[in-house]
Amino acid sequence: MEGNRRIVAADLSSLPIQLGIRLLLDSVSYTNALPEWVEPITIDYRKREERVQQLANQYLSGSQPEKPFEISVPKRTGQLKTWVIPRVNDQIICQACVSAIAQQVEQKCIDKSRVFSCLYNTDVSRLALLQDQVEAWTRFQLETQRRCASQDCILQFDIQNAYGSMGRDRVIPFLRRVSPNPTAVQLLAILVEGFAGANQGLPFFNDSIFFLGNAYLSLVDEIVGRYSSNFVRFVDDYRVFGNSRSAMESVLPKIRADLRNELGFDISDPKLKLGSVEDYLEAVSRLKYAETTGTEYTDPASFPGVFRPQDMHDLAVKSLRDPDGYLHQGFGRLQMASFRQIRVRSMIANAQEYAQTPRGDFIEILSSDSQLILGTCQLMRQYSKDPANLWRLLWLLYFSKDMLPARIADAPAKLELVTTLQQIAAAQDVPLVARLWATDMPYFPAVNKEKMRIEDLHELGYVERGQQCYGG
Repeated sequence: MEGNRRIVAADLSSLPIQLGIRLLLDSVSYTNALPEWVEPITIDYRKREERVQQLANQYLSGSQPEKPFEISVPKRTGQLKTWVIPRVNDQIICQACVSAIAQQVEQKCIDKSRVFSCLYNTDVSRLALLQDQVEAWTRFQLETQRRCASQDCILQFDIQNAYGSMGRDRVIPFLRRVSPNPTAVQLLAILVEGFAGANQGLPFFNDSIFFLGNAYLSLVDEIVGRYSSNFVRFVDDYRVFGNSRSAMESVLPKIRADLRNELGFDISDPKLKLGSVEDYLEAVSRLKYAETTGTEYTDPASFPGVFRPQDMHDLAVKSLRDPDGYLHQGFGRLQMASFRQIRVRSMIANAQEYAQTPRGDFIEILSSDSQLILGTCQLMRQYSKDPANLWRLLWLLYFSKDMLPARIADAPAKLELVTTLQQIAAAQDVPLVARLWATDMPYFPAVNKEKMRIEDLHELGYVERGQQCYGG
């Protein structure tokens, strides 16, 4: 046994664990469904690497990851998607494994002239695993328009429940075929199996899993390529171009049959669109003057991460007016990340004793908008009584941390905010995770070093981390 452990430890030297720590904490964790409770300014990379190696060795020796926290996140369609939030150190192991294989996997699997999503960031000074997805979506749209210029018809489809249909009994062998690092794949197999629970497909938790799924979709690219070389995709959103409607109609059933028989995938009929290039370009042109209605051929899944305080306020107002249209795993999750980013930047700026930060402006804008405060409280009360909307309640609770009662001049709005938060925090019929977020947190959460170090905190489950920070 001891000899085997020495071999495993030697294998772990191929995993860029310190890079995994940096990417996870600086970037990848922002793509989680929920924010972290505490933002560490500094990390002892050497000590953390030792801890993560010990944990990885335990998994390779037979231990299993702890069951992660689960949260149902609304999709834009109105359905719910289960997301998981593993322990931070488990996410670091996953990130290190993906970083160890990402470049080689992408080189073998991805045709960058056709695929625009979840591309590996090769910048040596990178702070992100993936290239910017908003810019990637823009390139995808522009390439669609370019190809439309020489074609007459476009077929648009996506895969029904794509990641949920990626059976791990298929994905892991696929990774073993295309990856040069068997230790990384073995650890990934252990982690995704432990995170997925009863679900059959890949678990949703952050960009590291999106990269793996994007690579696996190269098998779909091969099937589509049998019938047309003229296509592009963004994640599982495919656009196939042709010279006639009849040609596209004849291709579709063949693609559908091969996907089902060979990969177990189905095409999502509600999102299936077949139309002329003129229809598509007309839809694109209308975007300059109006929002999409859901009936056009455009269906953006990514939006810019906006950091100007006024812009963030305006987006929040839009989201509160139409929560079904905006507070979902696409738009709403990115908004939550932008709130977190502006807070972390402010925390770092304050540590460096800068006089003013964008978060200060954001707080002033929110705290002076009494209608926004009252609308936020109304939705928080509504969602606190609806278990299906727990994620939206958490979104609002996190958002409300930038509405500081001391800065709110409107007395009724201030009273409503304070009362709403106190009632949610005390309500025993509200899930603990929401009660924790409703508590009166410090302006910049920080771990009490005498109580628990950040290294210990990151070995706990999501709710347990919140309890240690704010629940006593």
